[in-house]
Amino acid sequence: MADRAKRSNREGSIAKVKGRAGYRAQVTLLDGSRPTKQCRSAQAAKDWIQQQLLLEETGHRGSAGKLTFGEWAHEWFQTRSDRVAPKTLANERSHFQNYFAPLLKIRLNRITSGDIQNWIASVERRGLDEKPGAGKPHTARICHSLVSAILRDAVRHRLISSSPMGGVARPKLPAPAPKYLGREETLRLLEAVDATGDPRAIAVHLMLRLGLRRNESLGLTWSDVDLVSEMVSIRCQLGRMEDPSNPGVAYLGLRELKTMSSRRRLRLSGELLERLKELHASSLDDSPTSFVVTLDGGEPVDPDGLSHWLKLVGKEVGVEVTPHRLRHTSATMMLNRGVAIEAVGKVLGHSDNRTTGVYARVLDATGDAALDVLASDIDDGLDQNR
Repeated sequence: MADRAKRSNREGSIAKVKGRAGYRAQVTLLDGSRPTKQCRSAQAAKDWIQQQLLLEETGHRGSAGKLTFGEWAHEWFQTRSDRVAPKTLANERSHFQNYFAPLLKIRLNRITSGDIQNWIASVERRGLDEKPGAGKPHTARICHSLVSAILRDAVRHRLISSSPMGGVARPKLPAPAPKYLGREETLRLLEAVDATGDPRAIAVHLMLRLGLRRNESLGLTWSDVDLVSEMVSIRCQLGRMEDPSNPGVAYLGLRELKTMSSRRRLRLSGELLERLKELHASSLDDSPTSFVVTLDGGEPVDPDGLSHWLKLVGKEVGVEVTPHRLRHTSATMMLNRGVAIEAVGKVLGHSDNRTTGVYARVLDATGDAALDVLASDIDDGLDQNR
């Protein structure tokens, strides 16, 4: 006779049969079928019941063993748009289409660490062929992260018992060498940007003078700017979001910041403060919800459009520049003036000082000059005492 743990409908039952080892699991499904399985432990029986329910929900019951990696990835992407920004999703789909072909026909429950390692190695080799001497390490890294996410969700849906990614090392990236503008380049760029009379010029000042990310500067509204206390709050960023009422169509709107540490309050001072005061006074719409950086009568500025415009202005004056390079420049200038790395990290919104440490490496380039000044100071003192 069995000791049965009764469960509600569609949760099944688990029974310990006297005189036999293990447990018998049974579940009633929507089609009226009642699959049964002998399991070694009560937990294994519970897991099996949950697996049957999930397989039924995803339409894979009875065919889970035949499901290929490509078929599961296709379904995985169908729900991905609810979790990531449209641009991120487009980037993931692009990498999937360009690099994942060798994995598509492998059965999901038979894919191994060796399969993934060989595939990652082929991605790295392809990168070296396309870009000899350097390769495309970021591409291999993105592919690794993407296949990890796909297999992790396969485990969560009980399509496989465990992910083979545990034995696959994440591709290494070369030590980043931040690119930044020198003082003369910075001044030349600012003069050129201001000379255009373009309203996007204020975004360049925000990125350079406050170290803001591109989308942070474009996501500022007047409610974030306190001209009396001379502070600005970084609370949102501008980004593309899919219109729920019009699938496939994206619009520009405010999104959450990357991390909680990205939320910060920064002091306004100098010319930037004066520029913001003048802009606020002259704005046709200075309501709290209106954007600080606008085009065409208050419309938010397209982030990619800003990058393209900035590149063209820089090209005219011989300065190679991107929005992120402005952020690098801000960090470099602060560090080179002796600002503590912890303080720089807080300004930039870094959650880890190791991230800020990437910028600190540029100090190595100025180390020789610093030692020359130190040597000169000591030598002058010794000369005077002789």
